[in-house]
Amino acid sequence: MDSIETWLVAEGFDLLWAQPVGPDRGAEAAFSIAGKDGPVARLLAGGSPALMWVVWDPCPVVPGGRLRRKRPGLNNERIYRAEERLNDRIERQGLSRAVGSHVVATDNAQQALDYITRVIPEQRVAIETEARKRATEFRTPYPVIRLLSMGRTRRAKVELVDFHGTPAVCKTFRRGRERFLQREIAARAIGRDLPYMTRMLEAGSNYIVIEWVEDHKQNFAHRVLPLGYRLWPTTLLSAATEIIRFFRRRGYEYLDFTPANLLMERNGKVRVIDFEFLQKVHEGIDDTRGCYAWYKVPADFTGDLPAAYLCKGLPYRRWRRAVGVPLAFTRRAVPSFWVAIMRSIFSVYLAQRTLFRRSA
Repeated sequence: MDSIETWLVAEGFDLLWAQPVGPDRGAEAAFSIAGKDGPVARLLAGGSPALMWVVWDPCPVVPGGRLRRKRPGLNNERIYRAEERLNDRIERQGLSRAVGSHVVATDNAQQALDYITRVIPEQRVAIETEARKRATEFRTPYPVIRLLSMGRTRRAKVELVDFHGTPAVCKTFRRGRERFLQREIAARAIGRDLPYMTRMLEAGSNYIVIEWVEDHKQNFAHRVLPLGYRLWPTTLLSAATEIIRFFRRRGYEYLDFTPANLLMERNGKVRVIDFEFLQKVHEGIDDTRGCYAWYKVPADFTGDLPAAYLCKGLPYRRWRRAVGVPLAFTRRAVPSFWVAIMRSIFSVYLAQRTLFRRSA
């Protein structure tokens, strides 16, 4: 139960209530709500329900047409994905889904309220009050122009807002994620002399407003011959190296630093954003070797790690795929013609892999 709760919170759900449910009360209520073909019926095929969680999702994602046809009442794709991943996690521990699902999620908020009313009616008022309170706390303090985070809201939602008549970016953090907000604020104080830093315009108890920088990286990307695969300019890698060294000299490690964290203005100037995983680790190192942005984090590290960290190898893999040069090229000066050769070879490899995946 603890591991599931930890996973739900890490995935961006707020836990409002969790408790074992007796089979006599839970099974009877579940059948009366769902009927023989409802989602709980899939669970009851494997036995009576034993545990119940009530979660609140501040940033639901509208499901696509195919998923809506599969689950007609579903109005939040993130809930469905969470259900599938939890069942997969439990199945990997040796429990088969041949009989029924291990975990079942309700399709929408109304169905959730029906379950609460029948299974734990004494908790309904408290749960609804807490959900409304959190929704109020999570409101954006300025008029929203458009959403930028696109469902990736484990810690905060990112929106383009009208900040006193000027477009700006507002990151509103969820309750319990305040340490990530403090890192965003601290990074701009530490990096005030860093030429790549984006300016902070305002900070509140659960939000930060920073200047809006429109990204023009796509205009600077180019295909590397032969059979060219589009790669970002190596300027990004040079800037990343300087940024990592800047923070490491001050004892900070910049985890979860990806090419998406670097923006390019129309004039080619590089800017850096997103410091939620910037953490104080040591007294200062003037080198990129062993940095947590590109190398594996030591086993004794006790700070925050991004979700699915190292699921596909070294963190640098994202940079290699974006700029087409190996990690060794970041530690020493390499003649430009060697960089060009390496990028050409790597672009051919990436292009062939892409074609193979499409044909498969």
